[in-house]
Amino acid sequence: MYDLVACQNDSMEVSPIPLCSNEYVIHRPSMSGSSRNWEAFPTRQIEFSRLNLTYADDEQTQTAQTVETGVVSGWDDPRLTTLRGLRRRGVTPEAIINFVTGTGETNNDSWVEMAQFEAVIRDDLNKTRLAPHGGLEAA
Repeated sequence: MYDLVACQNDSMEVSPIPLCSNEYVIHRPSMSGSSRNWEAFPTRQIEFSRLNLTYADDEQTQTAQTVETGVVSGWDDPRLTTLRGLRRRGVTPEAIINFVTGTGETNNDSWVEMAQFEAVIRDDLNKTRLAPHGGLEAA
């Protein structure tokens, strides 16, 4: 049932290449079969390994519990490592892309030190937020 519904969702969202983690690789054959039934927007599933950060909640259920119990103000709280939280903290999309690209791609789940992620963010901010004379750009 999951495979059929996932294909319908991807097709309705016009998502030609749904990304998911490696645990969904077993669903690829049935999703590919279901996808052929949705000729308007056929999809091709791509799996990737998990990239975990040390000292970060890496499970959506843990983060949801943190949000629901009021420990943080919401999914966009800057203390969270959610995309919305990172954006609110001022992290640029380029910094996130540079981090993921620099980490590399494997079929095995990996753990990366938070300090490495923060270093990439600092490098990006130094390039994009500093004016040529060394001062901060006027916003």
